Amino acid sequence: MNDELRIVDLIGLSKDELFRKLGEDYIITEGSADQIDSVGYFYPRYNIKFTFDWDDIAEVIYCYGGSDINGACLGMNISEIESILGKGKTLISNNGPPYSLRYRYDDYFIWFSFYDEDGCAGGITIGLWSVSYTDNINENPIGMPEFFNDIGKSFRVLKNEHPNAQIRILLNGYPNAAAAGFGDPYGAYSYFFFGGQDGDFDKAMNELNEQLKCAGFVTTAGVLFPGMEEDMSFSDFFSLIDVSDYEYFGDDPDTITVQGWLYFTYDNMDVWLNANEASGNGGWDFTDTETIKRNAPVSIVNTEISGQNQALADAVMFN
Repeated sequence: MNDELRIVDLIGLSKDELFRKLGEDYIITEGSADQIDSVGYFYPRYNIKFTFDWDDIAEVIYCYGGSDINGACLGMNISEIESILGKGKTLISNNGPPYSLRYRYDDYFIWFSFYDEDGCAGGITIGLWSVSYTDNINENPIGMPEFFNDIGKSFRVLKNEHPNAQIRILLNGYPNAAAAGFGDPYGAYSYFFFGGQDGDFDKAMNELNEQLKCAGFVTTAGVLFPGMEEDMSFSDFFSLIDVSDYEYFGDDPDTITVQGWLYFTYDNMDVWLNANEASGNGGWDFTDTETIKRNAPVSIVNTEISGQNQALADAVMFN
């Protein structure tokens, strides 16, 4: 592939347009979707293969060797690739190679795959974001805390697994509300079950210990996102975690109760993050600096589970 013809320029072309650019010296292949012999058009000259959608649009390009993305190529590790292309989103997956480094652009993605987190890239995939392949992969960011595996566990099970933990009424996980939690008072995180402004949280937790499920966690930004720096601007932070859509509640009298908080979704869960500055009296000062600290309080919640918990708890707390 020469400088005048970049691989990424081929994604989204029609079959006829592709043939005009590369010629018709291809091999039609069939087989499993993650192998070189999968259904598609393989060009031995370039060692790349194309698959097309029903409208004969090139939707995925598989690169098997001799190809590079602005100098990033097979055989490089994650650090080497990021030194060329910048910070990507590092993921683990249950499908195909277990580790990957993904870059998202306006209408396509670039995906470097690895069989070892510290190993070298063994494959490069370029595809349109419309490809369902990118939506069906069961993926989680590398470095996502291991305690995320506890989401959905009952309160009873968690009590058995953590005999020294305590029911905790958490005041930092939500703006203008408390959270019913469970964990070590000096631990890095607490399990989240439901929230509210009043009611007998302890009663609900004790009476519903089998029905209540872990819906999320209350922790700090640095625990939830281990890759973040001590202080980060909003733009750098959201670029790091690959989030483009968020809401910041600034100096608006109509939203005074959530002033200085950020709301966004991450891994299909709701996140509230306190971007205020800790004050000397144990409270929070609104500074509007648009900076996130590693020790910023944050909650991340599966809303489906928390909604079920909330309905159960409300029926008990106020009875």
